Amino acid sequence: ATPQVPNVFPLMPCGPQSGDTVTLGCLATGFTPSSLTFSWTQGSNSLENIIQKISYSTNIKNKTVELKKDIQCLYLPSQISSLFLGKITCQIQVNNGQLERIFWENEDNVEMAGTVKNEGLKKKEELVLDITYNEWHQGVERYCVVQHKDILFPFKIQYKRQNSEHVQRPSVFMLPPVEHAKKKEVTLTCSVKDFFPEEVFVAWLVDDDVVDSEYKTSTTSPVEKEGSYLVYSQLTLTDDQWKQSGVVYSCAVYHESITNSTRSIVRSIGFSTADKNNLVNLNLNISEKCKA
Repeated sequence: ATPQVPNVFPLMPCGPQSGDTVTLGCLATGFTPSSLTFSWTQGSNSLENIIQKISYSTNIKNKTVELKKDIQCLYLPSQISSLFLGKITCQIQVNNGQLERIFWENEDNVEMAGTVKNEGLKKKEELVLDITYNEWHQGVERYCVVQHKDILFPFKIQYKRQNSEHVQRPSVFMLPPVEHAKKKEVTLTCSVKDFFPEEVFVAWLVDDDVVDSEYKTSTTSPVEKEGSYLVYSQLTLTDDQWKQSGVVYSCAVYHESITNSTRSIVRSIGFSTADKNNLVNLNLNISEKCKA
């Protein structure tokens, strides 16, 4: 047979992966004979002494895949908000071609029942898995497995808590409400500071219910300051919403350093407690000593 020069395509993620490493891949197709050697370089420097393992297969037959740079795009959104609420989400976006199957696997590479999506898949998909915070905190591993019709092998995206040697509990404060007379609005601000690591989630509640689309909320990205992090989260209300009698507004802060039964620190305020000269911060955390 006439020797055939391989078609070589780089495979790389277009978003962050979990952990401190990123996995890059290289796919070679359409070549003969079957003998093939891979090498990696960084600029003009060989990485032979750095890379611990290079895996490749030469026994793929009867199928040649023509890949483009944008044939697939996998990325992970911020997981912290759903995680503290007992869920993790795998989000997949495909620029070209078609998804074939998505499912979750456990740490033993066993497909988890009830998690498979294989019909009506779109260019952008999400796959949600229920997981308790305790499972996550104990280091349970889960894998989102993505199969693409034009790619010979599935992608596995690892979801696992990254251990932190240093953990610092956040300080949480409800700031005085700010009135916007022209807009007839009131903004409540929750200050969360001095925490580590940076993963944190702030939820707003009206009485005991998480706010819905009727309310406007926003939370800044964590900002590092002297070895710890801080965020601000805001809830914007209409004057009528703010002045409802007996309604309590709360921000609930979730962070891995919080070890009470609710896994959160809650600060609350209502119109009747918000005297401009004497703001009251209500701490709804119940002491372990206060038992019936």
